[in-house]
Amino acid sequence: MNVIYPQKLVTFYKLESPDIQRGLWANYDKNGIFINLTNYYGKELILFEPDRVNIDGKIWVCKELFR
Repeated sequence: MNVIYPQKLVTFYKLESPDIQRGLWANYDKNGIFINLTNYYGKELILFEPDRVNIDGKIWVCKELFR
């Protein structure tokens, strides 16, 4: 049996070019506790500030609350 946990698509914008945006998946456990962020392909992305992530050497900032 596969267990599916909730996900939320969260919008991030590029720090140096705020008009460039992308979606990342915020993943939660069965109790709704935040686990991690992943890209479209499922690769885990590491938060280095509560609302920022480094993708390919560029800083992306979250536009909305996901925790």
